[in-house]
Amino acid sequence: WALVQKTVFDMFDIVYGQETGRQRSRDDLKRFARFHVLPNGIRFTTLLWQARLREAAFQNGADVVLWPQRRNGGFYVGVQVNRRSRVILSDVAANLRRTEAKVRGQEGTNWFLHDSGKLILCGSRTHELTRDEFTKLTVQQICQTVGETLEEVPQGVVANRR
Repeated sequence: WALVQKTVFDMFDIVYGQETGRQRSRDDLKRFARFHVLPNGIRFTTLLWQARLREAAFQNGADVVLWPQRRNGGFYVGVQVNRRSRVILSDVAANLRRTEAKVRGQEGTNWFLHDSGKLILCGSRTHELTRDEFTKLTVQQICQTVGETLEEVPQGVVANRR
């Protein structure tokens, strides 16, 4: 019986810790997130330097979340679509690559589009970037490029949320 009690209380501690973390994320989301509802209805959220809040943003109704994350003297960037949304990021990735190429004055960038079309990364834990591989775009340029491209998504795609 003592072993059962210990196991149950260990499980309660795990559940309590998870819920405490979720509540902290919801509170931090109010402080750090910027929410934008675009004219076509896409709910676009930016999480400046707070990548850990992505799931909270999705739970709060975000269709697309953008997060920069400081790393080794530069920053990584991620753009992710809520799994319940039908938005695809192929045009966003193309515009980020085009904008990056203009700033660098050459083709070839490290903007990666996942096969699902729902995730864009510029650097990650599994793909470390060297100093010259970090994006040359500012966070403002990235937010503007992503926001302007998402505004072009047809309203029908947004209206047909799952």
